[in-house]
Amino acid sequence: MKKIGLVIFFITLISFGLFCQERIDSLRKALLFTNSMEEKINIQNALSLQLKDINLEESFLLVRKSLEESTKIGYSKGAGVALSNLGLFHYLKNNIDSATWYNKKAISHLIPSGDSVEISKNYNRLGVDYYMAGKSDLAAENYLLAISWSNSSRLKANAFNNLGMISKHSGDFGQAITYHHEALSLYELLDDKLFLSRTYSNLAACYLLKKNYVIAEEQFLIAEKIAKELNDKECIAQALNGLGIVASKKNEYNKALNYFKESAQTYFTLNIQKEYAQQLVNLGDVFTRLLDFKQAANNYQKSISIFEKLGDKRSLSAVYNNLGNLYYQQKKNQLAINYFKKAIELADYSDEKNFKIIIAKNLSSIFEETGNTKEALAYRKLYDTYKEDVINVAENLKSIEIDKKFEVSKKENQLKVKDQQLNKLEDNRTRLILLLLFSLLFAVFLIWLIQKNKSKQLVLEQNIVSISKQIESLKTENHNLKDLLISTEKELQDLNQKYSGSKEKLPGDKVLLSKREFEVLLFIAEGLTDKEISEKIFVSINTVRTHTRRIYDKLLVNNRLEAVSLLNKYNLTGE
Repeated sequence: MKKIGLVIFFITLISFGLFCQERIDSLRKALLFTNSMEEKINIQNALSLQLKDINLEESFLLVRKSLEESTKIGYSKGAGVALSNLGLFHYLKNNIDSATWYNKKAISHLIPSGDSVEISKNYNRLGVDYYMAGKSDLAAENYLLAISWSNSSRLKANAFNNLGMISKHSGDFGQAITYHHEALSLYELLDDKLFLSRTYSNLAACYLLKKNYVIAEEQFLIAEKIAKELNDKECIAQALNGLGIVASKKNEYNKALNYFKESAQTYFTLNIQKEYAQQLVNLGDVFTRLLDFKQAANNYQKSISIFEKLGDKRSLSAVYNNLGNLYYQQKKNQLAINYFKKAIELADYSDEKNFKIIIAKNLSSIFEETGNTKEALAYRKLYDTYKEDVINVAENLKSIEIDKKFEVSKKENQLKVKDQQLNKLEDNRTRLILLLLFSLLFAVFLIWLIQKNKSKQLVLEQNIVSISKQIESLKTENHNLKDLLISTEKELQDLNQKYSGSKEKLPGDKVLLSKREFEVLLFIAEGLTDKEISEKIFVSINTVRTHTRRIYDKLLVNNRLEAVSLLNKYNLTGE
């Protein structure tokens, strides 16, 4: 049966290749016989797409020629499609910035044509470009525009699925679930079982993150059932991985082991090395919980050899940290230290400070236990350095205020210099007039010199006016900054009074918040969004999200509602 399957696969592959070649030959022939310039441009654009998997460089030449010819004759749609293709080709070459630029340019040419298919396609590509560049907000915005322009159920379904993954990544699991349900309804209409299976797995992952393990398990089982009907091994492995995580969260460790082993074997058979290695890590984690340290270490070591070959530093760092914890539990302190050091060395390339904070804290604790005060203090300082990554907002505003005062002072000094120059010029003009009265022989020369000085005077007066306006603007801006600071501090004082009072002492399993984290939590309690909080305390949205994650980590909560509940119950400040 396997041999028959292989034969059918190769026959299908050859047939598809022949079909593509026939399509390319047909387009080349049509290109030779067409007399219409617009039709020629359309054929060149279509041919460039057909050639992209065979000869990308020829595709680039064809589409650039189409763009040049479209520009010459003012064919807006032809130029838009050519720019769209250029965006796709640059994406295939991993030039994300160029791809983004071309797709945005394509939309501006395509909108006048009203071609909803091409417009929607480019908004969708922009969503992918921005997502690859780590700009999730812009990606979501363009996916929504793709949906609004599209008449294609498939494109809408894909866009909803992508929106779900973006929302999940940003922590908005409820919105992610809504988007994945939209995608599911469209895939059901299309009867696309492959994407149904994948979307059910995505949906289950959201419920898993919401700690709703019952529904998560149900969704993963549906995904597994559909994947088995299709005999799609990768989707089966994905669902098994999810079921393993659910079982592990429910402390059903033997059940989790079976799921992870089956998933690992499937990924190994498919030669998907990264996912196979991740299953080995999952197995190591479960064996660690079962206190089977030998099996856990064995699986971790196997995963390390794969991640090293793949050059995946992020995953390597995580595995080394797991090994450090493993040996720490066994009181093998030197081995634990070695692996923690490897973990922090590899994590240092990343901007994920939370992970580095954990490793630095582990190292500080273990050195303190072994009596190595010097190393313990060094890693404690490193831990503090990672934590204090944002300057206090009030100090930052004071620094801005000082800078503004310095600029005002500098402008005032410049104004004095200009006044002195102006006075000097006026004196010179007076002397020249007197000289004119005494010497007619130099009259022409003196008149020219006077006119020249007048021009200089005009320029200087204009400069004085301009500088004066700048000074007023700077003073106004400085005043506004002071008002904003006072307003923010007053609002924080009011909120502190609102949420203060006789409260319980914070339990020992939770960590006291820093002043900044407490302020962020006060604003969260008032229902402010991340953007509104960032505007209040003059930092970026990403910084607000970082503080929010730290609040969740310290208070052992998963969402804003739980954090606010603790704020109302316990005294959270003190660090």
